[in-house]
Amino acid sequence: MPKTYHTAAKSTREMADERRKQLSTVGWLVIGAVIIVYILLTNSSSLRIGGIGILVLLFAIRLLPDWFDGYSHRKEKTIRRADRGADAEEQIADLLNQLGDEFVVIHDVDSSYGNIDHIVISQKGGIFLLETKSHNGIVTTTDSQILVNGEEPEKDFIAQALQNSYWLREEIGRLVKFTHWITPVVVFTNAFVKYGKPVKGVKVINRKFLLRTIEYGQSSSHSSAAIWANRDLIAGCLTGKINLPDVDRKTLTQYCPKCGKKLVEKVAKGGSQVGKRFMVCPDYPKCKTAIPIE
Repeated sequence: MPKTYHTAAKSTREMADERRKQLSTVGWLVIGAVIIVYILLTNSSSLRIGGIGILVLLFAIRLLPDWFDGYSHRKEKTIRRADRGADAEEQIADLLNQLGDEFVVIHDVDSSYGNIDHIVISQKGGIFLLETKSHNGIVTTTDSQILVNGEEPEKDFIAQALQNSYWLREEIGRLVKFTHWITPVVVFTNAFVKYGKPVKGVKVINRKFLLRTIEYGQSSSHSSAAIWANRDLIAGCLTGKINLPDVDRKTLTQYCPKCGKKLVEKVAKGGSQVGKRFMVCPDYPKCKTAIPIE
């Protein structure tokens, strides 16, 4: 079973609960407004409310319930969508629990572009970013987008996955000091997904192919050891348990992104960088990797 960070669907559940609170608050406000209008109408003579004022109050007492009916219908639709999304994320979390201990799973990560549902780090070096969708029907793809039942969905899922992938690549790169490939995946829990090529590098699959995609879609590289060695640090920073400025660079286990050998610390003895410390490949200068220590 993989080591897991965070609770799946937590932010989506919180979003649904917040929308319920908003609906309840607005409902009570409307009830209060209707009561006030009714009191004003029944006491119009003593309050010296004239014909135009009475007409306005009559319109208000008639329109407020209708407005709230439309508002509540729209809000309940967003609540149901959030609940379905949370259910889907929990289904994927249960599926990811079937992976072995050579994987690390991180749920519910905040990014600059919203929220990442799941991140999977493999000992072999693969990093997968998973965006979970609960839509029903038939999913097809074109060269640039995903279609649900032949129509564009409410959000551009490809752009969402790519933006979060670029953000994740940069965040991990800040830690391990090299760029590592991120495999973005949009996974549908309920829809039938017709087979197609990745869209702009984003894989689009049904949940039954998810584990196969993760287990057999890995590409080992020389930088894999560095990613796996720093998996807890990466997970800690992504979940907010570790603040990046507090990370001691000297304690980071770093590996050469070109040849995979463990870097060693050296001080420049000449040139314009004299006196500065670097993490250097042991094959230097044959291998030119030299990462300055901040």
